[in-house]
Amino acid sequence: MEIISSVTNAIALASRLTKISENIRDAEFNNLLADLSLELAEAKMKMASLIHENAELHEKVNNLEGTLKTKSLHVYKFGLKWDEQFNPICPHCGAHLAAPVFVVQRIRPSISGFNCQGCGRFVSVADEDGSPLRFKAARNQMLSLTAGSTA
Repeated sequence: MEIISSVTNAIALASRLTKISENIRDAEFNNLLADLSLELAEAKMKMASLIHENAELHEKVNNLEGTLKTKSLHVYKFGLKWDEQFNPICPHCGAHLAAPVFVVQRIRPSISGFNCQGCGRFVSVADEDGSPLRFKAARNQMLSLTAGSTA
């Protein structure tokens, strides 16, 4: 905003200079010309600073984009993270999960989930409401969502 103010001041000074241009040797004209030169010099310094800051921000963005390219982003759904081929990944430690196991509990019907080899946690598969969901059904839904978005 300071640059806009400086440029606005410079324009105002230039307008005033036009009005008094008939008296070139007039002291007020010379003072205004000096003020205009100072305003333009300040604007130039501020622009140089902003150009430098902009270059630094571009470098940060490029670094972040490079980091994103090296890291794969995983979709989180049904209590699991999913890789690009829709293989399950532990949401806690990021390890790929092996074959699902089925646990029968008295309170709930059989729960489909995984014993993570990375962190040792049991990772259950559940729908958005938290109801148990079989892994095969969850994977099929992921595949159908993807097929629907590419069609």
